[in-house]
Amino acid sequence: MSKILVVDDEEKVCWAFEQFLETEGHTAIIASNAQDALDKVATESPDIVIMDIRMPGKMDGIQALAEIKKLDPEIYVIMMTAFSDMQTTIEAMQAGAYDYIIKPLDLDQVSVIIQKALKSRELSRELSLLRSEVMGRYQRDHIVGKSQAMQDIYKLIGTLTMNDVT
Repeated sequence: MSKILVVDDEEKVCWAFEQFLETEGHTAIIASNAQDALDKVATESPDIVIMDIRMPGKMDGIQALAEIKKLDPEIYVIMMTAFSDMQTTIEAMQAGAYDYIIKPLDLDQVSVIIQKALKSRELSRELSLLRSEVMGRYQRDHIVGKSQAMQDIYKLIGTLTMNDVT
């Protein structure tokens, strides 16, 4: 069961999301403004955040997105708005949004986006785990060989690690 934080200043939207998410088998966490969202990200560690762009207060959704990414760079944030314009969409994606949905919401579309985000998050975590396991196994100390050919390879590796090359 995943935890999904919904951030919207409209009480009816939050209620509808809570009902929808619970029927989908998720736990809904509700926040009504950006600061409340930041607090809940820090304390609740949600898997996904679904957040409105336009909210009252000192911080809008784009600014909150940047702050959420500082708290948890791996979190998936889906932005939503009733006002679709290209510049806002670009800003949201540049700030690190996973996806962008427009109100009124198509719940089937929202469900697909949530499932894709959860799967991407799972795969990302698995990849990180595998990378750390591989790095632990194949550190420099684990390479065996003292011949001149191996010494030349070590020098080449050292030289290449100082450059930004593939």
